[in-house]
Amino acid sequence: MTMTNSSLATKAILSESFTAPRQGTIKGVAIHCTAGSPDSTAETIARVLQPRSRGASCNYAIGGDGSICLVVEEKNRAWCTSSGAVDHCAISIEVASDGRGLVVRPAAVAALIDLLVDICRRNGIKELKWKADKRLLYRWEEQNMVVHRWTSKDGKSCPGDYLYGLHPQIAEQVNMRLKGGEDDMTEEQVREIVRQVLAERDKEPASVWAEYALDWGMANKITDGRKPQGYCTREQVVTMLQRLYQRLAGKE
Repeated sequence: MTMTNSSLATKAILSESFTAPRQGTIKGVAIHCTAGSPDSTAETIARVLQPRSRGASCNYAIGGDGSICLVVEEKNRAWCTSSGAVDHCAISIEVASDGRGLVVRPAAVAALIDLLVDICRRNGIKELKWKADKRLLYRWEEQNMVVHRWTSKDGKSCPGDYLYGLHPQIAEQVNMRLKGGEDDMTEEQVREIVRQVLAERDKEPASVWAEYALDWGMANKITDGRKPQGYCTREQVVTMLQRLYQRLAGKE
């Protein structure tokens, strides 16, 4: 099958960071979030990834306004997921997001779904499969949506809680359209889905292996124990370290 590029990309700002040609066929997709602004345009993201000195790229960039830019042609491997085995088999898409991966504009989500439908149609992918199961990594016939957090060597949370939590709905919308439906999500529906996803995440109890440490931290006023599986900002980490220092120094 001849690999083509999406006509939905209105501009091509090609990165110097890629491997040519891609090894094998396109079997799935990897959705990523940027660590910048949810209002960044696709062109802005592409220009950041353009120089080889950056050492990273993606196949497509999507801006907060819904703009789409080609960064690495689909026939080539983008350097995006910290795994050659994934990059050679997946189309990587960077979506404009805030630094914590919690804010993505509805226009970007809508453009992402449009692009995914187009990618699947052109590459013979009949449906997107998502089971949120890292154990199925590389088993493309069972799960063909991959996330960077599964392959990262430095603890990345990519694609952030927003897009990660939306994966089931994204797959559902794409598959509906691949089967002939055109029932797109409205901005209100996107926001409500994300609100529910984040609310459920905040209800998750602590992992069994962390229960003792969490209880100790609460007893010693290091942490309040809320959202045990949530992410920490730098200011929260520094505050907990300060409390720990004061505790150890007897300066409470």
